[in-house]
Amino acid sequence: MKASERRLLMLFVALAVLLSGVVGVRLLLGWQKRLERRERDVELADAEANALMAEAPVWHDRGNWLAQSLPVMTTELEANQGLLDVLQNTAHEAGLEIKKTQIEAVEQTDNCRRFGVSLGVKGALPALMRWIHGRLNPGAFYEVPSLRITPDKDDPAKVFAQVRFWRCYAPATAMVSPSPQESSAPNPSE
Repeated sequence: MKASERRLLMLFVALAVLLSGVVGVRLLLGWQKRLERRERDVELADAEANALMAEAPVWHDRGNWLAQSLPVMTTELEANQGLLDVLQNTAHEAGLEIKKTQIEAVEQTDNCRRFGVSLGVKGALPALMRWIHGRLNPGAFYEVPSLRITPDKDDPAKVFAQVRFWRCYAPATAMVSPSPQESSAPNPSE
């Protein structure tokens, strides 16, 4: 092997070592960035978990209040009729006219049973808004999931509102009384 060939081979080996070093450094830097990103994600998840754990007693107290405060319905008919009667009476007292009513299907959630009614209401806008706002006391467990207000075609001083009201009642499982065998069984949490 001639000296020029040896130099060329050494240059080729040095170039190969240099390129492999550059590629290796780039791979290591990419790996380090991915690790840093994962570390930030884990720190964020840890901070969120700590914040949620710090809030746990508050949410536990809220859950207890909800379980104790939710009204208990006797029958679905009474719940629907009671909701409709309250809304009709308070609307009449507010000077509003109910044009149409529609009872909604019962919706079961983890925390409550929602009974609903859709109403078509006509009246002055301030009276309408006061009436809706008056129903939304947190302790009364009313919700307004949808509201659409349009000007009345016949009377420009009035509006027509399509409003849906829900009222939450205690879940069905809370209304079922335990059987004598279940009530005498020891509580595993005690």
